[in-house]
Amino acid sequence: MHAQLSRRTLATVVAGVATGASGCLSFGNDGPVPGSLTLRNETEAVQTVSVRATKVSDDSDNEQQYNETPNSDADTTVVHDDVFELSSGDRRLIEGWLSEPGLYFLEANAGSERTDTDWIGLYSSNNGTSVGEATVLLEIEEDRVWFGQSVSD
Repeated sequence: MHAQLSRRTLATVVAGVATGASGCLSFGNDGPVPGSLTLRNETEAVQTVSVRATKVSDDSDNEQQYNETPNSDADTTVVHDDVFELSSGDRRLIEGWLSEPGLYFLEANAGSERTDTDWIGLYSSNNGTSVGEATVLLEIEEDRVWFGQSVSD
């Protein structure tokens, strides 16, 4: 419980600082809503990437996120199994890609052994009407594909 509280407190502080800083620098431009997916093709060729999001738990702080993959006995639900084609240098934003609170296991495959996995926990926000905290970034490079996350409102 203490670690969960500390992570939430830290995330809230970071979100507040990031929101304050972005407000000062963005001149009214809002960032992506929590749960959004940003795709970036950093190569000079068209790339196809498959992205899967599997909901593993309704608890955004479930301990499974410290495993490499979901527990074999976990009650999971695939919520997205998408394929995107991105032009050279393409940037694409999928607003609200993950819209329900919970813990998600993310998998990406851009071929040629360029794969990555990650976890994201989204908590309920705005009296249960949306999710809060993080957005997902997926970057495709010549020799790898990788997930990143950013804290948002």
